[in-house]
Amino acid sequence: MSEQQQEKVAITINDVATMLQVIDVVSRRGAFQGNEMEGVGSLRTKMEKFLQQNAPAGSEAAQAAAANQEVDVAVPPAGELGGLVQS
Repeated sequence: MSEQQQEKVAITINDVATMLQVIDVVSRRGAFQGNEMEGVGSLRTKMEKFLQQNAPAGSEAAQAAAANQEVDVAVPPAGELGGLVQS
């Protein structure tokens, strides 16, 4: 087996918080069709509850979940995938 197949992937609480932010941003940009909104909203609610129940108190992820943190979508996307995101 190759090294890539043997490496286990770990998802952190911060990854879940980032996923919530991604859902918020793309929904504001109109990326979801109407018939997709129920599934997306249900998944978002489930992830938010998971964060509230599992994030250590005082962590960035817990604060984002508790405050339902707003993301400024007017700011150009950054990071390694930033060039792939269209406004």
